[in-house]
Amino acid sequence: MGRFKYKALAPDGGYTEGVMGAADREGVIARLRASNHMPVMVTPEAADEAPEENLETKGRRAGIRRRRRRPSRASVAIFTRELQTLLEAGLPADRALEAIVEASADQPIAEVAADLRARLRSGDALSQALESHPDIFSSFYVAMVRAGETGGSLDNALAHLARYQERAEEISTAVRTALVYPIILVFATFISLIILMTLVVPQFEQLFRESAVTLPASTRLVLWASSIFQDYGWLAALGLLAGWLALRRRRRNSSSRARWDAAQLRLPVVGALVARIEVERFARSLAALLSNGVTLPVALEFAAGTLRNSAIGSAVAEAAENVKRGERLADSLAAGGLIPPLAIQLIRVGEESGDLGVMLLKLADIFAAEIESSIKRLVTLIEPSLIILIGCFVAFVVISLLSAILEINALAI
Repeated sequence: MGRFKYKALAPDGGYTEGVMGAADREGVIARLRASNHMPVMVTPEAADEAPEENLETKGRRAGIRRRRRRPSRASVAIFTRELQTLLEAGLPADRALEAIVEASADQPIAEVAADLRARLRSGDALSQALESHPDIFSSFYVAMVRAGETGGSLDNALAHLARYQERAEEISTAVRTALVYPIILVFATFISLIILMTLVVPQFEQLFRESAVTLPASTRLVLWASSIFQDYGWLAALGLLAGWLALRRRRRNSSSRARWDAAQLRLPVVGALVARIEVERFARSLAALLSNGVTLPVALEFAAGTLRNSAIGSAVAEAAENVKRGERLADSLAAGGLIPPLAIQLIRVGEESGDLGVMLLKLADIFAAEIESSIKRLVTLIEPSLIILIGCFVAFVVISLLSAILEINALAI
């Protein structure tokens, strides 16, 4: 008979922890499940009293792991789908991970799979093994796997996770692809600015100095801008770099990030797009959690953790607290004023019909289609605007120089 420390999810959505005596770890898990508790962590009570050299070894291993290259989101999605397929085929989890290690050409994901396999063979559950890689597997990912383990449908939970990740990657790829051409245009504009101001305009400046003509105002403006650019361009570049670093640092501050994220939602066009992206992610993750038996208040907490906009994330977390007190989800989300009205209506219909998970998936599909069309419209507006801006800038510089040359020629005649 041993003693085991445990942490479990209670039926009311809260967490409970303590120490329980049992023959083995599985006995503790069985007793917790019999009392309608979802095991989160079960470890021998003596596990905390590890020898000093073991802790030192663990520290070295953790340092080595941190230095490894982190797998991409696309790689994690492929890993999830492969693991789900192998489990569905009847392989045990450790054998499935071994097959991934042997077959994967992605070195970072193979290293992660090998570490997970070692942890499973040492007695950890898959969800516990995943928790050792928090920079790769989010709390949402771990919660989905743990729900699948508890309900005996791990392959089904992984299937939901794979669909969620694949859809998120599709949207991310669509956004990156749509922004490629505008980014190229911005880069071309920047290069054109450097060439004109540092190479072209200075060639004419000497000619204008030798003439006795009073230059037009536009020409003087171009010459002044060129001299400023040559003398202080490096300072402007340093200022931009410092501003970008300061912005990144402020983004790490929770209060600054909250203000920035809230301001994003108020921007014309972009704010509505950000809201749709966040709601699509929220709806898909919440539907996946509910389909695997996670209670609504707990599912809301994990779904809030998947959101990147802290303002909407806070609204969802507050809604989770309201749901615990007995309020409806749709009413709680509507009170925040950040969730689009269409999403509120569909969630309300899902609650009233008892098919909230199904309605959330429909909501995610609707918003995914709107996101794609919104991105296309936005890019359609950005591309000609940038082209016109570049053309106007170049035309202004050329006309300013030509007008001065014409003045000089007229004086010579």
